[in-house]
Amino acid sequence: VQTALFNNLAVKKEVFSQVGGIPENYFAADDLLFTYKVGKKGRIFWDKNNGVYHHFRNSLFAYLKQQLNYATDGVLISLENPKFITAPTHLGSLPWLQPLLGLLLFFGWLIDWRAEIGLLILTILINLPFLFFLARKMRDRGVIFLLPFYILLRNLAWGAGLIKGGFLAIGRFLRR
Repeated sequence: VQTALFNNLAVKKEVFSQVGGIPENYFAADDLLFTYKVGKKGRIFWDKNNGVYHHFRNSLFAYLKQQLNYATDGVLISLENPKFITAPTHLGSLPWLQPLLGLLLFFGWLIDWRAEIGLLILTILINLPFLFFLARKMRDRGVIFLLPFYILLRNLAWGAGLIKGGFLAIGRFLRR
């Protein structure tokens, strides 16, 4: 892959210095930009079976806020590094498909309510492997039925983040 998350990341000190370290001007997607720069210097090995204990946000609101910030920073990073959009990631070759679906979900009701229903179904279908993965990891089996709802909210947060990032980019452009 050419970019990935920070989970269990090890980088040689000279590579860390060559890419300028971890960018400090981003709130949420700093890991993706850092590993994108590292990936341009060499290969990143991503083992999807490598287990990492991850502390998830303790509320749905905190999680959605994190996802909004992630998408916002993603827009800004992509505008500064256009090849970042198509870089192979740990999520596959189309990392922006989900946020774009979120953006469409945001405005789908303007087109037609049937389009909105279709987008909702498409979002759930695309996320089925992820939902099954989460279902296997969940300790509280009663929450499993809420997972599709959480995915839809996450994608809506990504859509809102794309809009927010677009406005921030326009603001930066106008201040130049």
